[in-house]
Amino acid sequence: MKRVLVVALRELLAFFLSPMAYVIGFLFVFFRGWETLALAKSFADSGQDLNAFPMLYAMGLCGQMMAVLAPPLLTMRLFAEEKRTGSLELLMTAPVKDWEVVLGKWAASLVFFMVLWAPTVLLLLLLQAPWLLGAHLAAGPIFTVHLWVLLAGGLFLAVGLFCSSLTQNQLIASISALVIINLLLWGPFIVARAGWVPAEGIWRELFSQVYILDHIQSSFGLGLIDTAHVWFYLSTTALFLFLTVRSVESRRWV
Repeated sequence: MKRVLVVALRELLAFFLSPMAYVIGFLFVFFRGWETLALAKSFADSGQDLNAFPMLYAMGLCGQMMAVLAPPLLTMRLFAEEKRTGSLELLMTAPVKDWEVVLGKWAASLVFFMVLWAPTVLLLLLLQAPWLLGAHLAAGPIFTVHLWVLLAGGLFLAVGLFCSSLTQNQLIASISALVIINLLLWGPFIVARAGWVPAEGIWRELFSQVYILDHIQSSFGLGLIDTAHVWFYLSTTALFLFLTVRSVESRRWV
């Protein structure tokens, strides 16, 4: 694990030196702050139930765009750029295994992704001021909402890393990751709206596990943790990381 940490620190330093990361962070914090303040003002004026605030906070347009757009942008260079410049081969000649490189790059992107979300946690504390919500927000739903952000972010970053390992072109890597992430996020939603969901049985249970948007409404947004949903994110993330390792290993046969 020491070599994983070394790779992660290397990539994390590159993130903090990248102007793209700061642009993403600034735009997200600015628009997220404006969106959240507007939502808080709406709750304060209408007297809505504050228990619904964390769920609407997580389902906000800016939050969804951050979850969908940031992972492809953060991961598109991690393998694609190194392949193009030839630095990946230099890295692979070091005494480090393929899975350690993949895990280190993914861990670094996940840490930076959560750093981008950190200011919004502080914003939630400010929202409890008398001139905004003027009430205490329950800690449970706030924690579970951000747990969902962590789990879904880890999955989407693994998707982006996999797509980056398939090409030398960053644009292709980001677009392909964006397509897969949107399929994961909106595919089940479209199926549900079209009425193609099985009424009962194992297929119904399977559909409920992959319906990411419903996870917020049925568990995480209500302050609940469904272990089946947690296992879905962990197992799917592991699957894409495994595919990334296999993709990186395939360079030996080219």
